[in-house]
Amino acid sequence: MTPKVRRVHKASGRLRLRVAERRGDRPWLNAIAERIAAIPGGLQAAASKTIASTTSPI
Repeated sequence: MTPKVRRVHKASGRLRLRVAERRGDRPWLNAIAERIAAIPGGLQAAASKTIASTTSPI
């Protein structure tokens, strides 16, 4: 089953997504951050295992 992704915060140039059911799953969160960073357009992404979120400047 696909995990539920929730938009937690959006501000000018920044987006934070949370995937509560993947909290503590560093490999999975890092893989998602890498996929976001690979999107053309100069995106960057960082994962946080503590709060199960990925933050990306947009």
